[in-house]
Amino acid sequence: ALNLADYIFEAQLFFFGKLVEDAREGVGITGNVRRETKKVKAYSELPETFSLDDIITIMNVTKPTAYGYASKWVTSGYVKRQSRGKFIKIVKIIV
Repeated sequence: ALNLADYIFEAQLFFFGKLVEDAREGVGITGNVRRETKKVKAYSELPETFSLDDIITIMNVTKPTAYGYASKWVTSGYVKRQSRGKFIKIVKIIV
């Protein structure tokens, strides 16, 4: 098992080189690694109960695009469909 771990580590060094060496030496990644996307920002700006029109206004998108975002949020469990075109936030913040 130890030989396998050594082999995998050497393979990672070959492919990822400097990143792995920096991690071994404790060099941290600085700066903002993950940036806030348009969808994340818009979601945080939506009220607790919102409609497709709210998504269209906040994100400046078309109705089919707004419906796509809302559908993905429902599928992901972030929101619950209240009625046609109306939604309730279940998750307050998404990342």
